[in-house]
Amino acid sequence: MSLKVGILAAGITPDDLLPEFGSYAEMFKRLFKRAGYTFEYLTFDVRDDDFPASAKDCDAWIVTGSKANVYEDLPWMRRLKSLILEI
Repeated sequence: MSLKVGILAAGITPDDLLPEFGSYAEMFKRLFKRAGYTFEYLTFDVRDDDFPASAKDCDAWIVTGSKANVYEDLPWMRRLKSLILEI
């Protein structure tokens, strides 16, 4: 059985870096693959209100970086905070 890793994409790679490096989620996948790990991944673009149905949907979670800051207090940030507390 493979470990299921959920990637909560809170941001996107800057446009000038995207062609060379891909998305933040893709960067994590490559990093783990290079390290010899074979995980199953589910990616959720939380900025677009794409969230898992449950904190139990994955065995482990990664939250990507974001250009947004905590002072913006956007709806997706509040929902992400609740999910993180549940995890």
